[in-house]
Amino acid sequence: MEWCAVFRYLNAHNVVQVDKDGYENCISPKGAVVYQSGRDKIKLNKGPNYFICSIVGHCQSGMKIFINAS
Repeated sequence: MEWCAVFRYLNAHNVVQVDKDGYENCISPKGAVVYQSGRDKIKLNKGPNYFICSIVGHCQSGMKIFINAS
């Protein structure tokens, strides 16, 4: 089975898929895909999936999510 996450938000935000370190430290890796449509559908990998908003200060204020797909 294939799982996807759908992110809906205003243009003042974005979504970046990161690894655990990026999630914990609010760091977007160089060259990462930045989703900014406000209606993003992202395929999940089996196991842990980490996402942050990379706008300055947003992740640090809690705009991040962890999804465990099984």
